[in-house]
Amino acid sequence: MSKLALSLLCVVLAAAPGYSQWQIGLQGGVARNQLSTETAYFTYTRYLPQTGLHIGVPVRYAIADWAAIRTGAELTEKNYRQERTGFFDGLYQNTRNRYLTLPLGVEFSFGVKRWKGYCGFGGYAAYWTDSRIQGRGVSVFASPEDQPSDGDQYTSISQLAPVSAFRENYVFDRRKDRRFEAGWTTSAGVRYAFPACQVFLEAQYRYSLTDQQKNYMLLQIPRYNQTILLTTGVLFHLSASH
Repeated sequence: MSKLALSLLCVVLAAAPGYSQWQIGLQGGVARNQLSTETAYFTYTRYLPQTGLHIGVPVRYAIADWAAIRTGAELTEKNYRQERTGFFDGLYQNTRNRYLTLPLGVEFSFGVKRWKGYCGFGGYAAYWTDSRIQGRGVSVFASPEDQPSDGDQYTSISQLAPVSAFRENYVFDRRKDRRFEAGWTTSAGVRYAFPACQVFLEAQYRYSLTDQQKNYMLLQIPRYNQTILLTTGVLFHLSASH
């Protein structure tokens, strides 16, 4: 795949000699993330997508009027919800994960002079900077009088043990947490050009190719982030040569 990308870049460069323009800007929006995994032995459990924030400083190098290389620095929240069902109904955990991301890709434009549509593809590398968890779980500090008597019929976990709310920062475990993430990305959007800048509206889909966990146990179930980004922003022209 890297040879194909390099060959495509060479074709683009050869097709547009003498044209270049640097742009840098600001962007913001929302990130809708789904944790792709299997519950397997963890029964009565489902994973639901959650929405977070996305901000960034995009950098664009236009090789031609119709082609550009894109990169930048971004901070993305990749959140998800783990929800228990059935007997464990009422237990859940919301997880907020922040990633510092460096994307790199190519973009192809089409349209009239000021209004243009575009699409692109590429890859990204990210670092998992911090995590916070919040929800409701079984209390491990139940007093003896809180315990049910023998012979009671239980229909939910709250009858068997006290349930309490929690909110705390997640402490990374070097043995199991993989804080580096890499994957591929596709994008599509529209932009409008002013004399000094461009404004844009864009949708991206990112799929992680790296497991969120290290190989620390037998029969391990992989966990991958799938993220949809909806962003808007502005790009300012820095320099140009034609």
